[in-house]
Amino acid sequence: MIIGRMNAGDFGVRADGKTIDGEALQAALDYSSSPKELPVAERASLPDADTSNVWGRLSVFESVDLVKDRFERLHRRTLGSDKAREVASHVAQARSYFESAASSDVSVKPLLQYYGTLAISRALILYRVPNMRESALAGAHGLAEMQWGQTLASGLPNVADLRIKVCHGTYLQLAHALNCAWKASILTAPIPSQITLSKSGGLLPVGSEFTLGTLAARVPDLAGEFESITGLASYCFPVFVFQLSPDTYTDIDFFPGLHGLPSLEEMTQQFKIESALDDRTYHFRVGAVRHYYVRIRHKSLHEVAEKLPSLSVDRQGQTYAIRPFASGGTQSVILTVFAIGYILGMFSRYFPTAWGNLSSRSSGDRVYPLLAAASNLVQTWYPIAMLREFEEWR
Repeated sequence: MIIGRMNAGDFGVRADGKTIDGEALQAALDYSSSPKELPVAERASLPDADTSNVWGRLSVFESVDLVKDRFERLHRRTLGSDKAREVASHVAQARSYFESAASSDVSVKPLLQYYGTLAISRALILYRVPNMRESALAGAHGLAEMQWGQTLASGLPNVADLRIKVCHGTYLQLAHALNCAWKASILTAPIPSQITLSKSGGLLPVGSEFTLGTLAARVPDLAGEFESITGLASYCFPVFVFQLSPDTYTDIDFFPGLHGLPSLEEMTQQFKIESALDDRTYHFRVGAVRHYYVRIRHKSLHEVAEKLPSLSVDRQGQTYAIRPFASGGTQSVILTVFAIGYILGMFSRYFPTAWGNLSSRSSGDRVYPLLAAASNLVQTWYPIAMLREFEEWR
């Protein structure tokens, strides 16, 4: 559901000649003397389908000299040729893995994709952490399988229940390098202005556990497949977010997925929302649709990030609110997709028979379309996400 356009007068100012909402009036005045329909999240983005363009831009980081130039611009310090060569080597290796995955048989594609994911992630860690050298990069993945044989013995439909645990390794090093729980662009006054909000942190502790299903349910670009294939509600909800100013309020409208919305009480608890949610049946752009609305008041951008739910944007530009993990923690979608890539790679590597049965349209392959969509996301989206981090999209 793309909820992307807005017109003047939709800020709560009533055209009855009597009622005036001061905050709403100011927002309307900020809009324009000649209102137009404008996109909510008019953000710079790369064409997701054009992976050759992505790797063309990432090739900048395969040059030792250009890595040194970009590093100095980012960190305000010089970079030695040896470390620059380490960054460039990891990017070049990642490109080779992803290129091989694109033309490989489905039996090995997820493994090659994961090794590409691992290589480009290690390159970013080296680039973003000034004193980190290749010798200090973790040898372990940072994720570990938990009783996969037992899970798969119960049948292929249980693949979504494959469980992993956070350990020390690349996963946590990447989390430290990103230092971002969530990031999204939202509309703000005067329209069509927009700002990118982000919250630092997003480091789930060692020992945290999650399944393939609970990870996929938290990726906006997989939410549709997850809901239609599993018959369960995802943990992502399309939202319309408008901020009047950092020291006033932010309005959020939560819209239903394929399986509707949870109760007001469940939504409040799941998303840790302090203000009261309002159950509404009409939205000025979408029309007659049940949704939840909340106005969150704050006094600074820092307070905004603390009070808002975890947000992310899918490839079509739609903003989503993402439910926290059971522990209450949140993490960047980059880390979530990294973990999904790890599961797919290790599954195809160590359980090739089960993987082959799924990918060859055997009985019990219900979950395979979700795995295929996840594999495609790793192949096409992850390099784009990495490029944005290399190019300092913060």
